[in-house]
Amino acid sequence: AQLADGGRFAIDVTNRDFLVRNFRETTVFERGDSFMIDRLSYDTSTSRMRNDRIYIRSGVRRVSFSLRLYSFPELSALLARAGFGSIEPFMPEDRPQAGIAPRIRLAARAL
Repeated sequence: AQLADGGRFAIDVTNRDFLVRNFRETTVFERGDSFMIDRLSYDTSTSRMRNDRIYIRSGVRRVSFSLRLYSFPELSALLARAGFGSIEPFMPEDRPQAGIAPRIRLAARAL
């Protein structure tokens, strides 16, 4: 599938620059009797974050995954190379962006 000429594409991803500045190796989330533990590592040479996640709820379950993280300029350049024009940051009006935001939200128009 592809966008029609003038169609809009929106993307919302973790901001690499925010993550690097606010990096924590371990995060614990608790809800009732359940826990989710994230053990993170970041590889600067590949811009990949690895997450070894542990769920504790009626037993223990472990999963691992990695994410490729992008900076605003990298993501904008990728969209431009893919043929998108008019690439602009998007932020809901009630949540103005101040400094480096935790998320990159972009809207691009198909040429």
